[in-house]
Amino acid sequence: MKSAAHLQNDNILSKYILNIKGLKLLDTKNTKFEWLIPNFISKQSLNMIYAGAGSGKTMFALHLCNYLIKNNAKIDEILYFDADNGVDMLQNRQADKIVDDSNSKLKYILSNSLSRFGLFKNINKKAKFGDLKNKLVIIDSVRNFIKGSLSKDENITKFMADLQSIRDKGATIIFLHHQPKQGMDKNDENYKGATAFMDSVDEAYYLQNETDNAIVADNTMILSLKPKKRRSHTKEAVVQIDTKNLSLEFIKDDFFGLNEKEKISLQLAKEIVDQKSEISQSDLANAIQKLANKNYLEIVGRNTLWKLFDKFDGKLFKIKRLKGYGNCNKKIFCNIENVEEK
Repeated sequence: MKSAAHLQNDNILSKYILNIKGLKLLDTKNTKFEWLIPNFISKQSLNMIYAGAGSGKTMFALHLCNYLIKNNAKIDEILYFDADNGVDMLQNRQADKIVDDSNSKLKYILSNSLSRFGLFKNINKKAKFGDLKNKLVIIDSVRNFIKGSLSKDENITKFMADLQSIRDKGATIIFLHHQPKQGMDKNDENYKGATAFMDSVDEAYYLQNETDNAIVADNTMILSLKPKKRRSHTKEAVVQIDTKNLSLEFIKDDFFGLNEKEKISLQLAKEIVDQKSEISQSDLANAIQKLANKNYLEIVGRNTLWKLFDKFDGKLFKIKRLKGYGNCNKKIFCNIENVEEK
């Protein structure tokens, strides 16, 4: 048990620490975790969404704002800072209509002056804790607000510290970012610049345009978003955007969001199972590897392959589990059409 002198010393230390500017005790009574969009964006979080040029990042961000307003999300105001797009591009994407239909909730701010480089530092200096509660901040794109190299951790850490502080004062932040140039047949799903981008965010999503992989109307976009940190139970998301009616819908489809290696691995698996009618998991894996080598294709490793098999059980093939020696389950892959006929 601590003596009165020890307790007094503890109080002196606490008072000293809390007198340091910028430090604040956690208010456990008024602090609670809350989703803005379940398993996707949490309130008062800092998020990065990145993709290659022309993938649909701005279109997604615009329609996400529209979605939140239409669905009465707990957001009082959305501040959209854009230093990446021209007025003609924004009109083409109907940003003006989305703003007009927002009941003044969406403030779209074109930020092309040199003052943009100190914008978030100034916001952080002026805002107090709680001032930014129920505010959503969109930054399009983050590279246009950073002065200096995107590759230097020291430079990015300072910028991200301001965003983290703005988050801690109540705001939810989503910033758009780019990928480095990718090869024709490969995409490493990495973002451009320093590791401090990923280290500083609560969640990072890799956005992929899946429209070419789907049969959809001309005015429809399909985008998949894959979480890279998977904190707080975030999950992969797929959205369908109707650019004519200005609507966004979260849809469920396991086929979107797969990388090239995963797609090739599943295509080979289905091809082999359809030919064999029935095949064990180990034989199937060996056959996939043999066929991939023959055709100079890259596929996923065994651990990822097992996860893909379980994910697509009942979609591309049917897995039967047979009791083997020592109560070990043996997996047999069957042609799904033959199983359905029986």
